[in-house]
Amino acid sequence: MDTAISLEIAGKQKEVVAEELTKRKKYKRGTFICPECGEDVFLRFSDKQKSYFAHYMRSEIYKDCDLRVDGNSNLTIYERLGVPLYLTKSKINGYELNIGLKAISNESLMIAESQKAYLEVIYGKSSKRINIDRFNFPIGELSLFKIDQYPAFKKPFLIQYKNVPSSINKWANFIDPVLEAGVLFSVNSNVGKSIRHGDTIYSDEEYLWLSPRKLCKNNLLEKNIELEGEILLKNKPHYIYKVVFIKDEKDYSNFKRLSQVLHEKLKVILLESKNKINFLWPPSIKTEEGYFISAKGRVHNVVHSVNSTPNIYMYQDDGYKHPQQLKTTYYKGINYLNYNLSESETQLNMDRKITSTGINIKLKHHEYKGKDIQLNNKKTMNELKQVGYSEDLNLELVTNVKLTSLIIDSNKRIDTRKFKMNLIKWRELSYGDMIYLLNNDNLISTINIEKLKSNFGFSVSELNLLSQIPQKKVVLTASNREKIYHIINENQIFFHAFKNILHSNTIPYTIHELLKEI
Repeated sequence: MDTAISLEIAGKQKEVVAEELTKRKKYKRGTFICPECGEDVFLRFSDKQKSYFAHYMRSEIYKDCDLRVDGNSNLTIYERLGVPLYLTKSKINGYELNIGLKAISNESLMIAESQKAYLEVIYGKSSKRINIDRFNFPIGELSLFKIDQYPAFKKPFLIQYKNVPSSINKWANFIDPVLEAGVLFSVNSNVGKSIRHGDTIYSDEEYLWLSPRKLCKNNLLEKNIELEGEILLKNKPHYIYKVVFIKDEKDYSNFKRLSQVLHEKLKVILLESKNKINFLWPPSIKTEEGYFISAKGRVHNVVHSVNSTPNIYMYQDDGYKHPQQLKTTYYKGINYLNYNLSESETQLNMDRKITSTGINIKLKHHEYKGKDIQLNNKKTMNELKQVGYSEDLNLELVTNVKLTSLIIDSNKRIDTRKFKMNLIKWRELSYGDMIYLLNNDNLISTINIEKLKSNFGFSVSELNLLSQIPQKKVVLTASNREKIYHIINENQIFFHAFKNILHSNTIPYTIHELLKEI
């Protein structure tokens, strides 16, 4: 191949052409990486033909790259990236390690369920089977599945799919193995996503480092490492550290050594500033999987890159296999980007065709008018809807910004509250109350408190009481299972109440009879 990414200057990456490099200089391993897969490449000189870059002998046989001689160009971007690991934290269970599978459409899920589709995660002599159905895969949401060990170096977890419809094409058949030094996770709220080998990380950005052994503080990590907790994997303690890789302007050599160590030990590329794609229009909502945008048409972004001329690659409706390279417009020191949004999904990668640090954009109609603002119901962690159905007339939201609420009750009285924390609580609400949420005096969302509308005439608390009555249990019929799915789709607060019933395939007789009447 003619070009590669040069990492010769610590904290920066630059695309270089083989023919333009001097033949007299020796370049050590780690100086150049492939612009597509991020793996190390070397410069090969020749007197008989022009110079070029080549990959080293393949060590990770499960990974494909178009630029290899034996590369497979028929894979989607998602099949190339692999299935990521996710690190989650809860007050009850502490840290947990999961694999994460991208959301699939309701139509694909229904087909998979009818075909009794499933996947099997194989690690060594052990395996984990996961049925592809509405119980395991909430519609439109990232699905996480807990695992008690991670794929060790050169021993990737393999994933086999059975009876899966062709419309599900966003899952890979491997999980990147974890190196001896561990793995880094990006941090977004209470969910961390693993950084893929060859991808970029940034100075002054917070990460979680999962390590099989305790890290020793040294002159490279002395000021920017803090033990967060432990996690038991394969009956052995592993350690989770919060780390920030700081660039000391007065000591470039220290930052250079840090970059080299991270590339060698964790196979990640440390850059001195962050590549960012910010939204100008339309407004967007940030989630664990990417961004939701509500308006069709052209999207306008501002691009911040360590390169003076950033390369942007866009994957869309061609099966997410062959990206289109977008051009930025440079004006008064800022790079602007605009493009048409796909009806289904758009993936943007910067400076690399194949990277897990790109952004995913989906078209989704919602009522929010804010920019990059998350609003989730604390009890269900589902995205807030414009109408807030309530049973106990209390409401709790989790958000990532400071908000002001303006409540107008049914008697037209006004109550204003400011919230500095990410948790927002309202108590003693009344039916008919209208809540307006504002950020920097901009209207973000409106919530109208109404009575719960459902064909199922019982509350969650009443359902729990009925479940506790001593009674026989019967097999859950297909008809009642469909009714339960319908109730959950109407209101997600019933999900946990019905979870054990769906999982065990048995149901208390009283609830069985109630469902028959619907």
